[in-house]
Amino acid sequence: MRSIRSGDDSGALSPYRKLRPSTERPPRPSDGRTSAPVLPGLLHDTATLTATASLLYGGILAIVALTSVLARTPERRRDARSTLTILLRKRRSG
Repeated sequence: MRSIRSGDDSGALSPYRKLRPSTERPPRPSDGRTSAPVLPGLLHDTATLTATASLLYGGILAIVALTSVLARTPERRRDARSTLTILLRKRRSG
């Protein structure tokens, strides 16, 4: 009967056997692509940025609209209305 600690490398797995790190590297794609796709992460980041900017713009519009109605002095109401007009102005394309 053989001892587990005998150092015999007959292929039997033993908890006392020293494991050697693999020197083989996984194959890399040769066509220049990375192993992880970049597009889904980029689209997620773009969608998050767009949603954040839209919410911020909507919040600013709400504050200016409330100021244009609730301001104490007529001058401030006039300024807020003109700012609201500028923010809501449709931009011409082309």
